[in-house]
Amino acid sequence: MIELEEHKQSSQSHERAYKEQVIISRKANSDKYEATQRYREQRRLLNTKLEDAQRLIQAHEKRDEENQRTILETKGMFNLIKLYTWCVSFQKILRDK
Repeated sequence: MIELEEHKQSSQSHERAYKEQVIISRKANSDKYEATQRYREQRRLLNTKLEDAQRLIQAHEKRDEENQRTILETKGMFNLIKLYTWCVSFQKILRDK
């Protein structure tokens, strides 16, 4: 009878240990899942910020190109005005001779 009681206590002890291991395992899986979800969310946010930055860079590059064209057009107009002024001055010199 004593052996039976010892066996029963041993079985209960093993059962408690098994249940504790199951709980620990579930908690570890839950923690791993939560960490994975946090990582995915951080990666998603990072990708969103990266895409926003790329769009901003493209907008600035386009604006820079437009500014460069405006500068070239302005220089061209300035050179035309200088040429026109020179021609008018030259014509005046020729008339005055």
